[in-house]
Order: sequence, then C-alpha cells, then structure tokens
Amino acid sequence: PQFIPEGEAFIAYAQDQSGRQAVFRFYNVETKAHFYTSDEAERDDVLATLPQYNYEGVAFYVDIA
Repeated sequence: PQFIPEGEAFIAYAQDQSGRQAVFRFYNVETKAHFYTSDEAERDDVLATLPQYNYEGVAFYVDIA
C-alpha cells in the first residue's frame, strides 16, 4: 500500500544501437540485492571501492534522453 504506480520509466533493449546507453549490473553478495547504473564513472567507482559488489556486465540498453 505504500507504493504508488508511476507508469513506465524506460524501455529496456537487449541489443545496443545508436542512441542507446548501457546499463550495468552489480550483485551485492552481502545483501543479495542487485544494483544498476548507467553512469560509467559510478561503475568504475564501485569496481574500485566496493568489493562486496560483483560486476555482472551490461544488463540491458536504454534510449538516451
């Protein structure tokens, strides 16, 4: 009951094409939760500083707004 649907946030694509951006996926071995980011600097920071996150690569692609 505390959640309110807000509609579609984005469309995910399996294939990269012009105008699409990669979304990277990590798995936190401590919390058993996934973390997603499309920011390459944030991806690199997580890789360098948070060993509890396993990098799983590109999860999908989204249109660049």
